[in-house]
Amino acid sequence: MIKNNFFVLFLLLPTYWAQAQEVNYNFRELYNPDSEVRATWDFVRTDSLWLYLVVSFRNDNPDDYTLDIYPAQEEKNEAPNFARGIFLGSDDEGYYYRYQITESSKLWVLKVSNKKSSTRYFYDIDPTSPFLNDILLLGKSGMPQINNWLMPNLHYHMGTEATKVYGYHYRHDFAEALPPMQTKPDRLEKSLQIDSIFALAEPDSISFSTPGLYLLQQDTTSTLGRTFFLSNKYYPRLVKLQDLVQPLIYITTKNEKIKLDNIRDSKDKFDKFWIELTNSTNRAKKIIRRYYRRVETANRYFTTYKEGWKTDKGMIYIIFGPPNEVYFKGREEIWQYLENEFMPKISFTFIETQSIFSPEASVLVRHEKYRSAWFRAVDLWRKGRF
Repeated sequence: MIKNNFFVLFLLLPTYWAQAQEVNYNFRELYNPDSEVRATWDFVRTDSLWLYLVVSFRNDNPDDYTLDIYPAQEEKNEAPNFARGIFLGSDDEGYYYRYQITESSKLWVLKVSNKKSSTRYFYDIDPTSPFLNDILLLGKSGMPQINNWLMPNLHYHMGTEATKVYGYHYRHDFAEALPPMQTKPDRLEKSLQIDSIFALAEPDSISFSTPGLYLLQQDTTSTLGRTFFLSNKYYPRLVKLQDLVQPLIYITTKNEKIKLDNIRDSKDKFDKFWIELTNSTNRAKKIIRRYYRRVETANRYFTTYKEGWKTDKGMIYIIFGPPNEVYFKGREEIWQYLENEFMPKISFTFIETQSIFSPEASVLVRHEKYRSAWFRAVDLWRKGRF
């Protein structure tokens, strides 16, 4: 339930805020899967700069809301210079809109207003990043593909004219996040090697079948391009047994994880592990549902160049849940969890790290001080009490 009548959500942080003062608003709805409104978007630069926006409404009735996009510096004007937009259609992800952004050097604001309750949601939209997209892909519904992942063996149509598209495929098994108290890596991350390169002349549609990271570019010397992650047809859900085992690395011992890795396709052995861990079939079912619901949500929110559950934010989200408070300070994003009967108050800080492979990635600031809280949270999971 939304308790505040007014709050602001910042999805992308402008880099020039590095010297700005801390913004003292709680942006927790950003990671609330039950939020009334959820908005995601992508920029596509062609002859102009276009913003493709998808908004989902909890009541599934867009007529109850108005959407306005305008430059941030005009926020206090009675008649701001609104961006011109059109409604494109809808599918299972939400309702799609396209806006022309006339000034790409400025921060813009998206305002979503509930006509009935007068609740307003504000999002900062930052087109100033050098790592923008110049390739628009349309899915089978004809709607823009805004997610950071695509489905295998589906035909995606080109929504932008391109005489030639160059593609890079990286079949790289990225490592999962390290615990928050582990300040030194216990392994060396393999360098990212190109697995294959391909070129498409005047492509009308394109399909991908091999899992991994992809980068599509029209100009290989620029910072513009479309990056996406390809897994299987179930993603962001995990269905296959071998996929279900991997995220358990956060709550299992080294020996337990080795045993799980060797169960192959034996669901009975997988179930046995959970029952022995919790000493209760019912408790095992409950914890399985909750844990993998968190994993799926982490994949939806945090997938970048790798699965969302493997990212720093994904790891913290899975183990500790949605943060009670979210604040931004320059390039820092701060998550705070309030004290409860099981856990002390704890805060995590993430630093924004942009690249052509991941314009939205961030890195956790690790510290030894997290050791006690981490093992406490893991222990609660293992006892089915979290």
